[in-house]
Amino acid sequence: MAYLILIIAVSAALAFFLYDAASDVFALDDAKDSVRVTVPEDADMKEIAGIFKESGLIRYPLIYRVYSKLRGDDGKYLPGDYVLSKRSISTDLCLR
Repeated sequence: MAYLILIIAVSAALAFFLYDAASDVFALDDAKDSVRVTVPEDADMKEIAGIFKESGLIRYPLIYRVYSKLRGDDGKYLPGDYVLSKRSISTDLCLR
């Protein structure tokens, strides 16, 4: 019985994390707040994900980096100042 409870608890925790990560990457929470961010010249994906996290646009920089790599966006971010929302960073707003 304890084993079954442990499996259910681990499954529930994993499901919550996966939903939370997906809502972060795909902007499922539909936040409308915008923030100004600056993408520096020659910034790599790790730096850009850190900037997005510090500005409150994402919660999981590693997951965002993996998602960006899978989409083929790694290395395509243009330097400059942007006004972004959670919804806009999952689009091609500041890409080449």
